[in-house]
Amino acid sequence: MLTSVAAIVPFYFLCRELKLRAAEINLALLLMAVNWYMVSHVQEVRMYSLLLFLTLCSLWLFVRFFKAEDKARKPLLALTALNLLLVYTQYYGWLVVGTQLIILLFWGRRKLPSFAVSVAVLFLCFSPWALAVTRAAVNKGGLNENLAWNRKPRLVDLVTYYGYLNGALNFRWSTLLRVLLFGCPVLLWAWHVIRDGRDEDKDRSITFWWLTLLSFPPIALAFFVSQVLPHSVWAYRYLIIVAVPYTLLVAVAVLRLRPAWIRNVAVSVIVGWAVVSGFKDLSNPYRFSWEALVNKMVQAELASTDAVRVYVTQNGSGGAIKFYLGPAGERKFEVLQVKNSAEMVGAHFWVGGFGNQPDHKIGCVPLDLRRIGHGLR
Repeated sequence: MLTSVAAIVPFYFLCRELKLRAAEINLALLLMAVNWYMVSHVQEVRMYSLLLFLTLCSLWLFVRFFKAEDKARKPLLALTALNLLLVYTQYYGWLVVGTQLIILLFWGRRKLPSFAVSVAVLFLCFSPWALAVTRAAVNKGGLNENLAWNRKPRLVDLVTYYGYLNGALNFRWSTLLRVLLFGCPVLLWAWHVIRDGRDEDKDRSITFWWLTLLSFPPIALAFFVSQVLPHSVWAYRYLIIVAVPYTLLVAVAVLRLRPAWIRNVAVSVIVGWAVVSGFKDLSNPYRFSWEALVNKMVQAELASTDAVRVYVTQNGSGGAIKFYLGPAGERKFEVLQVKNSAEMVGAHFWVGGFGNQPDHKIGCVPLDLRRIGHGLR
């Protein structure tokens, strides 16, 4: 929570460096504050809120480095140190560094050599960890155990992710409505920038391209890499690096709408949508304690000496169960992911999962981990 709240500070300074107006900053901050995707990572004791904080610090220092004088040694030293923390926090931090490199290729080639030295220092300092991970992967026979749970993303996953950033109210045609509400102002701004060319205000034009590069290419690269690698490296939580740039892009685009009455209506509708979505997701049924369920399962099987199978149908369920079986010191449980109940075999096993509707074939109700006895098949 503290790192997420602290992220407001680099967020504010980043906005000032980009010369955003107070209304644009306030609208973006409001959309962030009620967004379930971002709030959910505040509530988890994992690295993702820290990743968000360090990403914003990195972007802020990068803009300062970009605007500084030719030498810009102090800003570059601060940026290098911050980026080192960023890539050591989560691998996706490298996408932030890569995007900064792309920005310099287009708008700051004179500073490209010094930034290239900074990136080389990052690789050098990161190499001990990369070597340790490589050795561990070789010794354990690959990364299948770590990444087998993660399926390759589909095109619909791209839409779903940005749907989360827009506020995930789900009903028929909701995806199309979200695209119209949040996407059309951005497309309209893009059209003005491309149409006006050099006649467009230079600072606003650069702001558009920077926010666009920070909002979309990292996601596209993660999607493509996940298609070609043996194991997918795609997960929505990793993509938090683009959440704030995308929100800023939407906020600025909406407040650029003309005439004033269209702008006011658009802002009212978007804020209303975001707030309603945020309050709806407060009742998220998927936040619960796997640890308590796993401990009950372990206690129920204390007398058993044979191997016990645990079948799951969701990607996240198996990983959570395995995670909590480790501290319990239980090795007799074998966690297997299946597509449906037809693949569950044996006279005695457990089924874990969650969902909105009960699965009557296996007697599994939402939020459950239960023992299945004889004669299921």
